[in-house]
Amino acid sequence: MEEDAEHSNEYTEVSPLLRNTQENSTLHESLYEEVASNVSNRDDPTILCFTFRSCFLGILLTSLLAFTNQFFSFRTMPIFLNMLVAQVLSYPMGKSMALILPSRSFLLRGGRWRFSLNPGPFTIKEHCIIAVMANTASGISLAIQVITIQRVFYNHSLNYVLALLFVLSSQTLGYGMAGVMRRYVVWPVAMIWPSNLINCAMFRAFNNEDNDEVEMNSNEVITVSRKMSRSRFFYLMLFFQILWYWIPGYICPILSAFSLICYINSNNVVLSQLTSVNGLGLGSFQLDWNAWVSFLDSPIVVPFW
Repeated sequence: MEEDAEHSNEYTEVSPLLRNTQENSTLHESLYEEVASNVSNRDDPTILCFTFRSCFLGILLTSLLAFTNQFFSFRTMPIFLNMLVAQVLSYPMGKSMALILPSRSFLLRGGRWRFSLNPGPFTIKEHCIIAVMANTASGISLAIQVITIQRVFYNHSLNYVLALLFVLSSQTLGYGMAGVMRRYVVWPVAMIWPSNLINCAMFRAFNNEDNDEVEMNSNEVITVSRKMSRSRFFYLMLFFQILWYWIPGYICPILSAFSLICYINSNNVVLSQLTSVNGLGLGSFQLDWNAWVSFLDSPIVVPFW
């Protein structure tokens, strides 16, 4: 009991903006405010996880993101579909499959195993598995850049088998390093990784039916209502972003990367190298969100780090 009290006091001091739900409770929130407000500390082991829907949608979105990101990586302003895109697409697809697919169960191996195309409602764990599968293949393979440069600039083409082995070896090397370093950069509590918190908040916004913040202690369940739910706020921002992208994307593409200084004397080579889009870009401005996040990731995720 003394340890619980000390932990509760420490929690209040570290995260003063969060409600203190630690008193008389065995569920402890993270000591970091940004983690505790986005990552739930409760788990329901009865929720469906590995189902036909999660496998089918996971493989489908994995193929889609891998092809799209690699194909459009050669554009001047690359198009990159990250895990958030997989989360947005997989949720309505999973809900639709839960309504359309038959719920009939099939017995396998003499009745020891049971299989169903639609075992029940689409769950948050299925949503997470689909997004994680798609995220593993969303990053582009830099080995393909090497193969392309050799073919275009040095007139040297690798054999398809050698090229495939080169790409696979480079990718598996990265996964191996991730497995070795997870003890130091994943498991410690202090390793927050702010970009992952956005994905956690997205999962909770989509899969929380009442879209309220529910806090639990040993005596009662407290529901904190909001004037606007997370999902409504998300769809509202998505609507405005879709409307705005028509301007720099199609109506006036010059707004994607505009340099007024460069237009003053476009024939000056030194000035172009300093102020143009393909140069240092000094004094230029951009009104295209895709141009911002194509190379440096989102400034909203980690604004001042």
